Amino acid sequence: MNWNKQVHDFGETQPNLTVYTTFKYLGNLNISSSNFMVSCGCTSVIYNPDTKEASVGLNTGPIEGEKSTVVTVNFPDSSQDLLQLKATITK
Repeated sequence: MNWNKQVHDFGETQPNLTVYTTFKYLGNLNISSSNFMVSCGCTSVIYNPDTKEASVGLNTGPIEGEKSTVVTVNFPDSSQDLLQLKATITK
């Protein structure tokens, strides 16, 4: 596994917030923020190559219920990793 975790579950959270988590890259390939592709506009990634940490934000949006999104990491050797975010939006 190239990351300290593949999935982060924020659990229950309120609508219209942006919640953050950090994924630590454990591999040896040189990657940058441009290697990360988000599946929706509700997700953002800032990668620090010095610490090898990706700070990933999820905007919970206005709708209650289960929310799940994926960040795809495209490596220089053409391999990919998927990092998943989950949350349960409740008022």
